[in-house]
Amino acid sequence: RGFFFFWARGGGVERWQNPADAGIVKVQACGWSKGRMNEVANTYLHAKADSWSQDAPGAWFSISLPPTVLIEPTHYSIRHGYGGGAQMRNWDLQTSVDGESWKTVRRHVKDASLAGGYAVHTWPLSANSHAASHFKIVATGGNSIDGKQLACAGFEVYGRIVAPQCEGVLNPSHWLFADSFG
Repeated sequence: RGFFFFWARGGGVERWQNPADAGIVKVQACGWSKGRMNEVANTYLHAKADSWSQDAPGAWFSISLPPTVLIEPTHYSIRHGYGGGAQMRNWDLQTSVDGESWKTVRRHVKDASLAGGYAVHTWPLSANSHAASHFKIVATGGNSIDGKQLACAGFEVYGRIVAPQCEGVLNPSHWLFADSFG
């Protein structure tokens, strides 16, 4: 299980809830057309939600962690956000420390790993992926039906926490930050 799932369970002791709905992470996007934008942070294994962005070139979504948390990612997962087609094929995973300057850490070109309705896949990241507190998916071309929307109903990150200011970060009072985004 990844970081978002861990936090969604209050460190493993609470009943699961979407970490974006709980204020643990913040989701932003270029525009959302179907479903709730917060579904991209849905890490519940059996969740099946229709969720996708507007059909526009360069569609994107991002997930921001609490300000004191930096993760050095080793893998990430995506769940397709539809029971039918329009699976992502061309996209970049970008990371950032500040949410302003982004670095592409994995590029996907004609990647058919997401096959079928609500498909889930996990990809490794290079060993030199830098620690980040913001994660962004950006469409760089058409999906499986040559549309431009990103259909996503789940995103997860795996790796390790590396920030020195994380003392006590596993205490939920340190990472519930719904009000810190205004």
